[in-house]
Amino acid sequence: MTKMKVVAVLILSIMLLGAITPQLAVAAPMAQPVNYSPVNGATEIGPGHTFAVQDFSGGTAYATQWQFRTPSGSYSLPLFDTGIVVGTSTKATYPEGVFEYGKTYYWHMRVQNDQGEWSAYSAETSFTVIVNSPPSQPENWEPDNGATGVALPVTLQGCEFRDPNTGELVLGESDTHAASQWQVTATSGNYSSPAFDSLPVNEALTSISVPQGKLSENTTYYWHVSYKDSYGNWSAYSQETSFTTGTTATKATISKPVASFSADKTDVVAGQDLVTFSDNSTPMAEIDLWAWDFGDGSATENWTSDMRPPNGKAFHKYTQAGSYTVKLTVYNGASPSGVEKSLVVVVHAKPEAVFTLTPAAAQVGKEITFTDGSTPTSDITSWEWQFDDGTTVQWTKADRDAAGGQLKHAFKKSDTHTVTLIVKGPLGESYYNKQVNVTGGGGFHFGLWMIAVGMAVVVVVVGLAYLLRARRAK
Repeated sequence: MTKMKVVAVLILSIMLLGAITPQLAVAAPMAQPVNYSPVNGATEIGPGHTFAVQDFSGGTAYATQWQFRTPSGSYSLPLFDTGIVVGTSTKATYPEGVFEYGKTYYWHMRVQNDQGEWSAYSAETSFTVIVNSPPSQPENWEPDNGATGVALPVTLQGCEFRDPNTGELVLGESDTHAASQWQVTATSGNYSSPAFDSLPVNEALTSISVPQGKLSENTTYYWHVSYKDSYGNWSAYSQETSFTTGTTATKATISKPVASFSADKTDVVAGQDLVTFSDNSTPMAEIDLWAWDFGDGSATENWTSDMRPPNGKAFHKYTQAGSYTVKLTVYNGASPSGVEKSLVVVVHAKPEAVFTLTPAAAQVGKEITFTDGSTPTSDITSWEWQFDDGTTVQWTKADRDAAGGQLKHAFKKSDTHTVTLIVKGPLGESYYNKQVNVTGGGGFHFGLWMIAVGMAVVVVVVGLAYLLRARRAK
C-alpha cells in the first residue's frame, strides 16, 4: 500500500466519523422564556388576570409548566404547580382559591419542545394580590330597638349595603352586595342556638321575613345581620337590637303547605346548560319561606313571601359532572320545620384525562403502576395509553373496570420517558402527559452506529500501523 493510499484511507475514516457524529447530537432545548405579564413587582393583581410570557423561540413548543411560590416558600414545594400542560399557549389563568388578598407571590415557567427537551425556567418575577376590604358593619333599622307588640311574622330590615370598595373598579369589576345572613336569638349576645338563622342568602337583600312558627308570641328577641361583598368578604355583624312579639291572629287558619317543583331538564352538560326550576308549591299565599338547595354545595337560594319571583322560577348552572339532588323546602306557621320535595339532576362533562404512577422514578425492567384518575368516568367511553417505547394499550369502560383503573408497564431502556393518556367521550376528548425517569440497565445500549464507529477506528489503527512499518523498513 502506497503512502497516497494510506492518506486516502485516513481521510475516508475521518469523513466516516464526521458523518456519524450528527447522529449522536442531542436536540437543543428552547430558549429560556421571559415573563411578560404581570410586570415584576405589579400590584392590584386578582381574579381574572392572565399570566403571560413572551412568544417562545428556539424550537417548536409542545408543553408548558407554571409554578408559584410564597416569599418564604420554594419551587421544590410550590404553592401551586400546573403540572405539564400540553399545548403551545404562552398564557396561564389565575388559579382561583390559591392566593390571599394583599399577599406577595413569585412565579416562573418553562417550555418543552417537540423532542421532549425542557428549557430553563424563566427568571422569576413577583406580584401582589389586590387588597379588598370587607363591607361596612350594617345597621338594624326595623323593628325599632326595644319595640313591643311586633306582629308575627316579623320582617327584619337592615340598612343599605355599604363597602369601602363600592364603585372602585378592580380588574373591571365593582365590589357589590352578594349575600346576607340574619340571626335571631332569645338570649342577648348568644347566637350559638338561634331561634332563627337564615344561613347565607345569596341575594342582595337588606330585609327578610322570619318564617311563621320560628318565633313565639309575647317573647323578647334579639337580632343582628351581616352582609357579604362580591369578593367573598363578610362584614361584622350589626349591633344587636331587640323587639318583643305580639300575637298572630291568623295562626289557626294556616294549613300545612305542599312542596312541589319541576325542572325543564334533568340531564345537562356542565358549564353549558342552564336549568330552570319552577315552584308549584301550594297554597302559595300561606307559604312564608322557600329554601332551594341545588345539591352541588355551591349556592342556595331563599325566597321570602315578598321576594318570591312572580313566575316562581329559579335558575342554576352546574359546573361539575355528577348526580345532584335538588331540594325545595317550604315553611309556614303550620309547618315550622318545613316540607320538602326533591328531584335528581344528572350533569355530564367533557372528559378530563389525568393519571398517577407508582413509583414516580423506576428502574429498567421494573414494573410501574399507572392509575387512571380521569373524570367523569361515567362520560368516558375509551382510554388509550401511549408509551414512547411504542407500546399502546386501549381500554373500553369494561376493560377499565376489570383492571380497577390500573395498568402496569416496564421500560427496557434508561431514559426520561413520556407517557400519554387519551380519554374520549360523547362530549369530546382530553390528553394528559407525564414524564417518567427510568434508570439502571447498565447504562450501555448497543446500536448500529457503534459498529460504524468501530470499523472507522480499526481502519485508522491499521493505516497508522502501516505507516510506522513502512518507515522502519526504510
